[in-house]
Amino acid sequence: MSPKRIKIIQSAEKVFSKKGATAATISEIAKKAGVSDAIIYQHFKGKEDLLHSIPYERLQELINRAEEALQGINHIESCLRKLFWCHLSFFAQHKELAKILILQCRPSDHFYTTPAYEVLQKYESIIAGILQNGVREGIFREDIPMSFVQDAIIGMLDFETLGIAVTGETADPMANIDDMIAMIHAMISKSTVSVQQISTEDKILIAAEKVFDAKGFLKATMSEIASAAGVAEGTVYDYFANKDQLMISIPKKRIERYYTKVEELFHATRPATKLERYIQFIFSFFLKDYEISKVFYQILLSQQFYASDGYKSFQHHFGVIEDIVTEGVKTGDFRPNANARLFRNMFMGICTRFAISWFILEQPADKIKQVNMMTELLISSIST
Repeated sequence: MSPKRIKIIQSAEKVFSKKGATAATISEIAKKAGVSDAIIYQHFKGKEDLLHSIPYERLQELINRAEEALQGINHIESCLRKLFWCHLSFFAQHKELAKILILQCRPSDHFYTTPAYEVLQKYESIIAGILQNGVREGIFREDIPMSFVQDAIIGMLDFETLGIAVTGETADPMANIDDMIAMIHAMISKSTVSVQQISTEDKILIAAEKVFDAKGFLKATMSEIASAAGVAEGTVYDYFANKDQLMISIPKKRIERYYTKVEELFHATRPATKLERYIQFIFSFFLKDYEISKVFYQILLSQQFYASDGYKSFQHHFGVIEDIVTEGVKTGDFRPNANARLFRNMFMGICTRFAISWFILEQPADKIKQVNMMTELLISSIST
């Protein structure tokens, strides 16, 4: 990169971070860089191209730092810890870049068609690689799509970064890394899943659902179901006389669970149930009205929003999450060290990641299934 191009990008970073992409002009950037407008147009197609060139050039430095920091580290948790440290320390040093990437590039539909987005994906693939290694080594659960966990991590890091660069909420970027690791560990570590919590009967029913779904009722055998449940075939017959009875028991059990769930929702006293209801309410809002949700997402990732009275109202609204988590810590529903503010940031980050997937990239997905699974993962990240 030529010295003149470097100077233009450095100047653009300062102007865009201060004034925003809409208000900033090529003339202002040229003046700050000490060049003419024409020189800028020799290097960039226009203002948007210049804006997107900033993360294109700068994120490669973050990738290099992360790759260098991870060299020789084989322990999965240590890899995540080192990556979180690299990410937060980098953006603590480059607050202007943080504002541009999160508040000006991410809300732009066009950004996702640019080389800058490809560089961002390359960085995010480092996180994906660590998670997949954890699955291969038997540390993380294989029944969870790691793309969901990746969304949770990146979303959480985005809002922690906003706390560093915009709101001033994150005074010490490194202070919460242990809490981040604890949340991810509780969310996906095999060691947090208690086999004793699932009865043998339920294990057989869950296995039967999967086998019936894959092979159909007629072709499925009791032997296959026993194998999928991890029990002897004779054990299956201890609970169910034959395949017909097993099949009939599946909807019966489902209905019993459904009514138990409904009863909990209408008489929510436990913080865990309250939190689940609140999360589901927010996600259902996104799903019911795409237009309003897309506008809300664009506002949430808007630099002007964080200097407005609307942000105070937003803090109050999402402060409900922190109140529920704090209550759950006191009642023992959630871990004593559960970080309420960090949980809120993870949830907001997931909302924005889903919004990008649903409204901008328009990726095909079973949205209800995504919401239910993410709700379960969120609750598990702070549960005892």
